[in-house]
Amino acid sequence: MLHPHSKLTALAPLPAAALGAWVAYRAGVEPKAFITSVLGIGAGLFFYFLLGPRVQALLFRRVTPMATLAILFLASTLASPGLGDVHRWVSWGNYYVNASMIIAPIILYGVYISFVRRDRFLPLVLIAFASAIHVLQPDAGQSTAFGCACIVLLLLARGTPVAVRLVGVILVAIGTLLARSQPDTLPAVEHSERILHLVVKQGGVAVIGMIGGMICLFAPLLRSSVLAVTFSTYLAAQFAVTEFGNYPVPVFGAGAASIIGWYLMARLR
Repeated sequence: MLHPHSKLTALAPLPAAALGAWVAYRAGVEPKAFITSVLGIGAGLFFYFLLGPRVQALLFRRVTPMATLAILFLASTLASPGLGDVHRWVSWGNYYVNASMIIAPIILYGVYISFVRRDRFLPLVLIAFASAIHVLQPDAGQSTAFGCACIVLLLLARGTPVAVRLVGVILVAIGTLLARSQPDTLPAVEHSERILHLVVKQGGVAVIGMIGGMICLFAPLLRSSVLAVTFSTYLAAQFAVTEFGNYPVPVFGAGAASIIGWYLMARLR
């Protein structure tokens, strides 16, 4: 099993990203579609090596400002141009980045740290605001993945009053249900939302590569800590929701956000 902070772990997303790019290329997709994935790997590596023990200790002490900035960044998508009535992204020129795929792990981390510090108010505020923003975007896929991870985290939050955990579960459940009730009119993009289907079409070797890529993604997160279990649940739910709607496939599909989010989880777990 990969040590969570080893240099080998830093390479873990590469097989999945490379396989996605290769399969998309075989399907006629221009290689430039995966420039964002390359940028995501670069940015992810930066954060992975930046978030050492000293920085994490600082985040532990400054969890409220960190969480506030995370919520504000997520909320900034609501002011973005968006695509139709959907506002899930922050944009730089022609590049769109799904903010929740980067920020959700940070919010989950903030909820966990708040529980560790015996703060009963901040976790519920974070859950409520993040859930509400997912409804307004709307993003049923991220709302569902975030909701599943929150419920696991709330169930594992020892020392936290049952009433607080119950309120948290109710908040995230309502948010997920409301987000899933919103219509999603965006069509699927083959090299993002449908990339695993393209892998399957390539046959046995590609499928074996897909399984290997997933093992590489999950192995650094499979630990006994509460955060590791929470992050593993979140990643598994991200994959699961792609079969129930047009939601981007993490790491395998083109895009920077899920790769950056993965590096944050691998470092913070």
